[in-house]
This record gives sequence, structure tokens and C-alpha cells, in this order.
Amino acid sequence: MLYHRIFENVNRQSVKVWVLGFSQGTATVSRWVSRGMADIDHLVLWGGFLPPDLDLAATRNIFHKLGLIFVFGKNDAFTNQEIWKRRAETLAGM
Repeated sequence: MLYHRIFENVNRQSVKVWVLGFSQGTATVSRWVSRGMADIDHLVLWGGFLPPDLDLAATRNIFHKLGLIFVFGKNDAFTNQEIWKRRAETLAGM
């Protein structure tokens, strides 16, 4: 795995690891992070959310330790304030 190859030569304690998922890639990167095989400091989901098939109860410890950041545009055609309210409630219940 690329993550492990990088940290064969870099002291992991000396850097912060940021992971970015954009649009449809937010689901892919969320699933990858949920496996817990890489020590991630921050996860940025830009234009997307955690995928609905992700077991939040099983992965809550992984996602709780992250700096989880969501980014959306004001005129995003795929989301609105009501959708964000429901998603925030889901995360708060994690």
C-alpha cells in the first residue's frame, strides 16, 4: 500500500496526514479510511458525504479521532440545508 511505502522512509510522527476525497471520490476514500489500515489525521470530503453503506457504528472510533471536514458550494445541485441537517444528526449520533 502506498501509505506504508511512504512511511518506510518518512517518520510518521513528524507529519500530519491529510486525505482528500472529491465528489464521487468521497465515498471511496471514506471506505478506505474506515478500514483503519492507515493512521490519518484529517479527512476532507469535498462535494460528497460518507457513503450510506458505511457502517458508522463499526467505524465510529476511526472517524471520531479524525479531523473530519466537509466542503460544499452554496449552489451545489446535489445538496441543501435540509439534507445537511439530517446528515449532521446522523454524525452526532455516532
